[in-house]
Amino acid sequence: MRSELNPMREKTLALVRELPGPLASDVQVLFCEVSIVSMCINPMLMKRIRHGDGNNRKGLSPIDDLEAFADHVVKFSLAGIAAIRGQA
Repeated sequence: MRSELNPMREKTLALVRELPGPLASDVQVLFCEVSIVSMCINPMLMKRIRHGDGNNRKGLSPIDDLEAFADHVVKFSLAGIAAIRGQA
C-alpha cells in the first residue's frame, strides 16, 4: 500500500503546493493535501465498513454519484485553499 500511495501523494503534494501560493507554510500545504486525499479515500472506507459486517449503520450512506462527489471535492478543496492563500 505504501509503495502505491506514496508516489501518488508526492505528486498530489507537489500540485497542491502551487495553489496556496509561496507564503503558505509547509504545514498548511500538508494539511491541504491530507484533506483532499482523505476526502477521496473516505468513500472507499465507508463502503468497506458498510459491507464488512453486513450491518447498515446509520450515517454511513454510500456515495452513489461519484462524479458529483468528485466535483464537490474539487470545489470544496479549492475554496479551502483559497482561504489559506488569503491568510498567507
